[in-house]
Amino acid sequence: MRLPTNIFEIADFLTFERRIQVIILTFLNFENMGVVLWVPNNFKLNVKFL
Repeated sequence: MRLPTNIFEIADFLTFERRIQVIILTFLNFENMGVVLWVPNNFKLNVKFL
């Protein structure tokens, strides 16, 4: 994986990393309560509490 070169790529890279981090953390937090659907293309969690 190549490193980002200009400032815009760096900004994109960081926001992407942050997004993934948020998704993972949210996923792990809701996992204990019962995750029904995870829709990665929208970066959303559809959660039902069992």
